Amino acid sequence: MMFSTRRTELIKAISELKNADYGKMPELNSIYQRLSNGRAQFEEALENNIVDRISKVLSEKMDGLDEIVVELIRTKTENETLRQKLNELNKENFSLKGENASYKAVGLGFYVKKNTDDFMM
Repeated sequence: MMFSTRRTELIKAISELKNADYGKMPELNSIYQRLSNGRAQFEEALENNIVDRISKVLSEKMDGLDEIVVELIRTKTENETLRQKLNELNKENFSLKGENASYKAVGLGFYVKKNTDDFMM
């Protein structure tokens, strides 16, 4: 916590550094120039750090999403395959029901196929 407070104070102090002319006082002008240059370098480093962090977080999130998308595609493909199989089984079931309806029980477990003229669906 102490580090973040110091860091916040440092960022605030650097950001409040105002342009001024210290040409009459060379020693103060030298310090001011170093602070100004340091401020620019600090801002650039801070900006790069933030961009790197955001890029890293986004990359991690996208990696997780890639796996989810692959799983969704696999599931969709499997779903389509099962839907086609269900359609085929429904057709076969309808055909077998028609075939089953074409037989007439005659007794004692025997069946006789009805004439196609007698068969109505």
